[in-house]
Amino acid sequence: KRSLLVTADDVVSVLGNSATTTQYADSKRAILSYVASKSASPSRDPSTKFVACTPGFCNTNLGAPFLPGVLYSALAPFRWLLLRDSTEGALGVLKALLDTRVENGDFVDSAEVLEHLPRTRPDLFVGEAVKNWAMS
Repeated sequence: KRSLLVTADDVVSVLGNSATTTQYADSKRAILSYVASKSASPSRDPSTKFVACTPGFCNTNLGAPFLPGVLYSALAPFRWLLLRDSTEGALGVLKALLDTRVENGDFVDSAEVLEHLPRTRPDLFVGEAVKNWAMS
């Protein structure tokens, strides 16, 4: 099973080489690393869960600035068929809050637990890795 914790280079190779794409990938990776770090913290209150969730691919207007208006409008039926609406995207947050099967350190969407986030790297505690990444 391939990890969902992708690098910025993985995202850029799919979406194109732009500063915005790299920033998006870096911020998502940082959030997932932060959740993994907090979920593994020895000082964590055992009654508190740290869970990351994703809405998945949703039909929003976020892509509108990148496509000409006519093309964006022409793609509307495909977006409607292939993408979740914002309500479906919000189910991931509710699942993280309400599903008793979700555990501390999980990464979930509306349908399933996608993976249990790693708590350590072989060479470094995840929290230290995030701090080093943020300082670079």
